Amino acid sequence: MPHFYGGEISAPSRLLPIAFVFTFALFAGACSDGDSSAGLAKDVPSAFEGYVNKYRDLLAAYNKNSGGLSKNDWGKNHYCKAGLAEGRKYPGLSAASCKSSGGGSSSGSSGGGTFTKTDYQFVYKKNAAQFGGRTVRWASKTINVSGITNPSWQAAIRKWPVVSFKFGSNKGIVFAGYSNEYPESCGWAQPMWRSNGKLAQCIIKLNTAVNSMSCHSIELVLQHEVGHCLGIMGHTNDGGLMDPRCCSSTITTAVRKGLALLYSLPPGTDIRSRVRAKTGSAMHNKSKTVRDDLFDPSGKRMIYGPVIATQARQ
Repeated sequence: MPHFYGGEISAPSRLLPIAFVFTFALFAGACSDGDSSAGLAKDVPSAFEGYVNKYRDLLAAYNKNSGGLSKNDWGKNHYCKAGLAEGRKYPGLSAASCKSSGGGSSSGSSGGGTFTKTDYQFVYKKNAAQFGGRTVRWASKTINVSGITNPSWQAAIRKWPVVSFKFGSNKGIVFAGYSNEYPESCGWAQPMWRSNGKLAQCIIKLNTAVNSMSCHSIELVLQHEVGHCLGIMGHTNDGGLMDPRCCSSTITTAVRKGLALLYSLPPGTDIRSRVRAKTGSAMHNKSKTVRDDLFDPSGKRMIYGPVIATQARQ
């Protein structure tokens, strides 16, 4: 008979753990009889419900109009049709979740299958119109950033979905310091790309007086300017981060989906067939200013994009 701390356990005492285990097994079997989801698990939200709860804009959209769907089904539809492509995340969810749950796969996103005409219109207006109707983006979804070592600045930039960032390189997105070149602006960015549609560099500068202006915070200004460097070569008007006056912290659904669409298409993709710009409209004229003959698959020519400035709040 084994000894524990110098004392032998009596026979009746040895039977107590066995009786307890047997009683607990009977209790557990009774609780689970006929329904494997009974008990505490019944009240645990699904991953798709948690996904909706995590994002305030999704929760607000669901509460406003659920379409008669449960939060689980609504969340599944959104994640599989849009959220995954937008770069939204939640523990336990992936492309495999959509395949196994019947919510549709995002595998068609590379060909635009999960994107709408509105998404293509966004990419055309904010990106492709600068290059004759062809897309302009970084060749890789991992983008080099130089000149930014402040951890809080890096954290703000990492909030962008779809892409990731590698800090420390001397190429890619370059923070070039402070300037008073545009005294009314919090900051500005200028993207440059090769004639094959691949972004080559983007220069960001901040106003020397940014801390004394109504610019919210340097973190938000930099996050906004990086948005321009990712290929959003214009401003939105939806109350989000990319509005012209700096800066809300919200990356809106339109921007998320537009960015996801842009980075699902190869650089230099002609998307004019996906949109229709009225002859004489600003969008049509802007597209005409960059002729098709600027596109060159070899990428020998460098094209300097617009300087896009962000205004302080009034």
